[in-house]
Amino acid sequence: MSVLINVLLFLPAAFLAMVTYSASAAPDAAGVVRVATKKTLKVVFWTVVILVVMQVIQWLFLP
Repeated sequence: MSVLINVLLFLPAAFLAMVTYSASAAPDAAGVVRVATKKTLKVVFWTVVILVVMQVIQWLFLP
């Protein structure tokens, strides 16, 4: 249940951060949402990659 709560908190926060970050990159609101969505997916992907790598390192090196 904890992971689900973390995801539900992380996704909107990441999206709103990307909206703020990419607001000047598009001329209209639809463009901002499109750019923010792409950037949010990229951030989520790299977050998952980092978490998986950390878990593998933990399994390999910690008893």
